[in-house]
Amino acid sequence: MNKKIYIWTIIISLLLLIPACIWDHNILTIISGIGCSGIAAAIMAVFLESAALKKEKERKIKARAIYFREVKDQLKMMIERILWFDQRLNDDFDWSQDPAVYSSFQYMIYAGQQYPGKEKISFEEAEERLKALQDKYSLEQQSKMQPEQLQKVQKMFLILSASGLTLLSEANSIKERRIELDAEDYLSLKEIESMCFQISLGVSLMCKPNKNYGVAISSLVSAYKTISKTGNYTDEINVGLHGTIKMSEI
Repeated sequence: MNKKIYIWTIIISLLLLIPACIWDHNILTIISGIGCSGIAAAIMAVFLESAALKKEKERKIKARAIYFREVKDQLKMMIERILWFDQRLNDDFDWSQDPAVYSSFQYMIYAGQQYPGKEKISFEEAEERLKALQDKYSLEQQSKMQPEQLQKVQKMFLILSASGLTLLSEANSIKERRIELDAEDYLSLKEIESMCFQISLGVSLMCKPNKNYGVAISSLVSAYKTISKTGNYTDEINVGLHGTIKMSEI
């Protein structure tokens, strides 16, 4: 808003009014009229610009919510999968399939039937659970695991990494448009670089053995919090095996 221009317009207009309050002269009456018009115009301009700024702010909020929804959904589903697979570690769960199989539509249907009863929690509660998992899957804790348990953990994160290809694609799409997004005030260059790095780091760490999976989890959670704040999202977390369904699978 051009505050300085409006303030100076009002000050000058008030100065034009003062002489007419002291002396009674036709020319001063005309000048005071100009002053009154100037004050009215400045006040009207303030209201009009305020309304325009409010409308533009609302437009950007809606635009951000639409533009970043897909990457938000992908991060949310990754968080839901992390929590779901962690619950399977102590179950009689088949870890022998190819990592890509667990992301297929057919397997998601099977998992929904085999493990019914979806759990819906707030993000705050999910974040608390994920903080516990960051410690649970740190390198220090992995070094204390039995070989069989460690093998399950490494397979679990390999599966999670395989399910993150669409997430990486969405992050790369945002990164490619970072200049435009920064110019449109959707997300700053610094925030985009940080978020994309966190997503890339998280997925990359999960696909390799003997890595700090706790860092992978914290990176993805941080990226989710950034995009949720940007798009003003307040989603609940549905703990389950959710993922992107390919057109070829329908």
